[in-house]
Amino acid sequence: MLDYKRILLGLPFLVRSGGVKSSRIVKTRENYFPSKLVPGKKFRFKFFYCDEFIQENRPTILLTHGMSGYGIDDIRMTEAATNLTVCGYTVVVPEFEEIKALKISQESPRNIKDAFLIILDQKDLNTESIGFFSISFSAGFGLIAFTDPEISTKVKSIIAIGGFAEILDTCNFAMLNYEKDDYPTNILFYNYIHLLYDNCEELAKAFYEAALDNGLSRRGKDQVAPRIYENLSKGHREIFDRVKTSATFRKELGLKISQAYEKEAKSISPIYFIEKIKAPVCLLHGKNDDVISENESIKLSKQMNAYNIDHVLELTGLLSHGDKIPFWKQLSSLPGLSHAFGYFFENLREKK
Repeated sequence: MLDYKRILLGLPFLVRSGGVKSSRIVKTRENYFPSKLVPGKKFRFKFFYCDEFIQENRPTILLTHGMSGYGIDDIRMTEAATNLTVCGYTVVVPEFEEIKALKISQESPRNIKDAFLIILDQKDLNTESIGFFSISFSAGFGLIAFTDPEISTKVKSIIAIGGFAEILDTCNFAMLNYEKDDYPTNILFYNYIHLLYDNCEELAKAFYEAALDNGLSRRGKDQVAPRIYENLSKGHREIFDRVKTSATFRKELGLKISQAYEKEAKSISPIYFIEKIKAPVCLLHGKNDDVISENESIKLSKQMNAYNIDHVLELTGLLSHGDKIPFWKQLSSLPGLSHAFGYFFENLREKK
C-alpha cells in the first residue's frame, strides 16, 4: 500500500530527474583519499554540495557508479548527484577502478566498504545520517558490503536500482538478451573467457573493447574492437564470430562458465548474505531492463521477506537499465516510483 507522505518526499527528486531545473547552485570538489584497508591504495572522490546549506546538517548519500568506462565522470552520475543535492543532500561519489575497468571482482564489496569508512572520517559531513544509493552491478556489490558488521549499523538507508541477486543467473540472462544489447555479454566474456580457453588474453581484450565501443558510443573509425579482432589468431576469431552470431554457442559457453565459476560466484552474490543486512532497503528495478532481469530484485525481496528485513520492492516501467523512460509514457507508474524514492529518503532522514 502506498504511503502518500513518502510519495511527496520522493516527488522532488523524481521531478528533477525528469528534467525540471532548480535555481540552486550545485558545486563540486574532487579529492583523493588513502584507503583504510589496502596500503598504498587511493580512491578518487567527487563531492556535490550547495553552499546555502550547512553540510553537517544535511544527510549524506554515498552514490556508486555502475560498470561504465566513464566511471564517476559518467554524465548520468553527475545528473543523479546534482538532483540529489538540490533535494537537500550532500552527495559523495567514489570511483572504483575495477568497476570502471568492467571487472566483476571480489574486491568490489571490500572497496565499497573502504569508501564508506573514508566518508565516516570526513568532519564536514553528516556521518550520523548516511545513505547508500547504488546502481546495477555496484548495487549487488554494495548489498554485500553492508552486511559487514563493521558498517552494517552505520548506514541508515539503502536503495539498490537494477541490482542483482545471483551473478550466474545474471550472466545467463545477459546471454539470452545479446541481440538486444551486447554490452553485458561482452563484459561477461571479458571477465570469464579465461575459464574456458588457455592463452586468451587478446581474445578477452577484444570482448573488453567491444563492450567499451558500446558503452562509450564509439562509432566507425573510433571503434577499437575491430582492430583487436584483426590481430587475433584464427581460432580466437572463430570464437569471437560465433559469440556474435550463435545463440546456441553463447548458451554453451555460459553453461561452461557457470560450472567452472559456481563456487566463487556465491562470494559475490548478495542473496547468500542478505540476512545480515541491518538497514532498510529499497529495491527498484525497471521492467524494461535487458541487462539485469527484474527477477533478480524479486528474488532479493523474497529472501528479505524470509528474514523479516525492512524493505520495499518497486518494479517500474519508467526505467530500463540506467536510462529513464519519458514520464508521459508511464503516468500510472509515477506514484509507485515516487513512493520508492520516498521510502529511501524517509529512512535516511529519520531521527535516531
